[in-house]
Amino acid sequence: LATFLVKLPARAVRNIVKVLYDIVKTCIYAAVHPLKALNQLAKLLVNLAYELTKPETWTKIGAGMIGASCGQALITGSPLSAIGVGIGAAMVIGGLSVGALQAALEAEEGSRGEAALQNLDQQIQEIPETMLTGFLLGLLMGGIRRFAEPVATAVTVEVPQHQPVFPPIEPPVIELPITIPAPVPVHPIPIAM
Repeated sequence: LATFLVKLPARAVRNIVKVLYDIVKTCIYAAVHPLKALNQLAKLLVNLAYELTKPETWTKIGAGMIGASCGQALITGSPLSAIGVGIGAAMVIGGLSVGALQAALEAEEGSRGEAALQNLDQQIQEIPETMLTGFLLGLLMGGIRRFAEPVATAVTVEVPQHQPVFPPIEPPVIELPITIPAPVPVHPIPIAM
């Protein structure tokens, strides 16, 4: 247990560095090989759909969401992060429950309980690393958000309503000498009958 706890922060940092590296690598690859990148994107979408059918994936997503919400709450102090914790907890409970049930149904008749416990044990071992990785990512994103807030407020300029920003612009008055010609007299034309 002590070895696991000592290695846990290093694994979480490794996970974050790997995520950032993969993002940069994918962006560069997409710029250099756009057609191959489209093929890889299609493969990733198919793989994503398959992974979302696994209960273990929902457990990991929920654990990461709990960690990220706690990290955000620590930095920003927002009570809305409790919603993320609640959704994450529901996903973890659902993933653990469905995973254990699925393992029990797929196991042989005599070893269903053991298969369910083995599945729970396997999923629970992955939760701390995923939760800590999410927590550190939440701290990172919360810190970036917190850092960006003062920049946005420093640029904001408030102008009181009673003082105009610019003096009112009056239309220019141009006086041109205009002469209107006198009307031309109209002479009636005699019509012969």
